[in-house]
Amino acid sequence: MFGLVLESGSFDLNIGQTLAAAKDTVHYIYPMTYPSHYADGHLGYANPAQYPYEIVSNGLRMARSQMLGSTTRLRPWLQAFDLGAVYDARKIRAQITAAEESDLTDGWFLWNASNRYTDAGLKAKNAL
Repeated sequence: MFGLVLESGSFDLNIGQTLAAAKDTVHYIYPMTYPSHYADGHLGYANPAQYPYEIVSNGLRMARSQMLGSTTRLRPWLQAFDLGAVYDARKIRAQITAAEESDLTDGWFLWNASNRYTDAGLKAKNAL
């Protein structure tokens, strides 16, 4: 699902996707919460890609009322590619933190269409 679905309430954004239609019919929903995919001006940010924590956290917070009483969990896809901003360790970690702070989530995934991944933003194994 598109990440903006987390914020859309019952409106399907004209793409046929709503949390209400999906929750309780699946165990997990995987919203694509890539900050670069939010329109300029979203949450008042000229370039939402520069604010990964705020974008991911806001979506998960807004999904709360839609997910009340549901057993479905969210596993957001997080941005691990440069688009709109350079996605360095700090920006990747910011998204992970937002995902891990939410009680609606059960894990997360990183996405890079070029299939180029590093350990940038990940915690060292002994730091867990």
